[in-house]
Amino acid sequence: MARSGPRARGLPALRGVRGVGRGLRRLVRALVGSVTPVGRSVLLISLLAWAVHHWLGWLEFGVVAAIGACLLAAALVLVLLPQPAHGRLLVEPNRVTAGEPAAAEVSVRARWVPLVSPTVRLEVAGETRSIRLPLVLPGAERAEIIEVPPLPRGVHPVGPMIHLRTDPLGLLRRRSRWAGVEELLVRPRLTLLRALDPGLISDLEGVPSDHPATSDLAFHALREYVRGDDLRHVHWRSSAKAATLLVRQYVETRRSEATVLLDDDVAAYADGAEFEVAVSAAASMAVRAMRDDFDVTLVCGDVHSSSRSVDVLLDATCRITQGSSDLRERARRAAASGAGSSLVVLVTGSGCDPALLRTAGAEFPADALRVLVRVELGQPSTITTVSGFRPVVLGRLDDLPALLTSSGVAA
Repeated sequence: MARSGPRARGLPALRGVRGVGRGLRRLVRALVGSVTPVGRSVLLISLLAWAVHHWLGWLEFGVVAAIGACLLAAALVLVLLPQPAHGRLLVEPNRVTAGEPAAAEVSVRARWVPLVSPTVRLEVAGETRSIRLPLVLPGAERAEIIEVPPLPRGVHPVGPMIHLRTDPLGLLRRRSRWAGVEELLVRPRLTLLRALDPGLISDLEGVPSDHPATSDLAFHALREYVRGDDLRHVHWRSSAKAATLLVRQYVETRRSEATVLLDDDVAAYADGAEFEVAVSAAASMAVRAMRDDFDVTLVCGDVHSSSRSVDVLLDATCRITQGSSDLRERARRAAASGAGSSLVVLVTGSGCDPALLRTAGAEFPADALRVLVRVELGQPSTITTVSGFRPVVLGRLDDLPALLTSSGVAA
């Protein structure tokens, strides 16, 4: 039942009063949060001077209180009045290799009120950069370039872009967000590898395997007809000569797929530098496989990237971090997603258990070329022996091309 009477008519007015009260509280909180330590000191001195002038009648303290009030009033006008403007943040390039610098461009466009030396703050690689731009006239735009120092591999946030408004004496300070956070992707360092084993060259029809099939693209031989065979596969000319039905026998063709599995277990590496070399080795192998027309799947911890695009794969390597996942379980998942892989690359560190490597390698097809890259930073690079793999010990990233060539993996 609807309410009526004076009480019902007073509800909208009550809601309006509450709305005004909330607005006033927000304004008070904004004012309190905008006062700097210097501003609080000036406010306190002005109040004390006014009290002394009011109680004792000393004119000098009245002048001090008036000056403080004027300074605070001017600060309120300069800081709290609307100042419409638009800011933009651009990281270019937003993809770099580890060790390379980048740059961030901040630009400010004023609308109908000029901006007098606006101050912009920007978070870059965990550090706060402050930039004071020159006068920005209405409708004009000012831009500045901030150099980003070389950063390690990973995803590094740049921003947000904050406009810092203050008065000349720094009594009040107000922050407004002009632009959000941009990502800077720092990719691992790569080494140039030669083409992989010629036996892994791919084409549009795939790579023939040793598994027979009733229907595929790779014709293998003729055999006698068995009840249930598809008559479309009968080779009629040969059947007429042999006086019996002969059908075509095919072998399965496997698409040229490569799986690169990177061990992310912290215990498998001596330190973070060894892990970074492993990431670079895995990325180099994946990029080489893509250039050889493989469909590449990269697996490391929670990162699982399947693509024929080099950019997509290298972006995924930026998000690789160390963890404590089980290598065999990751190998099982990688094998399930890339069951037809003809090339398997397993990259790990010096602390990995050899028995675990063998069990992880057993999850992949037995007829696939399985390559093991074991990173032992600072040790001599050499070819070693591990059952089921073509293993190499990598002491330096630059030694990888020669090791793969010597082991027969690369041409």
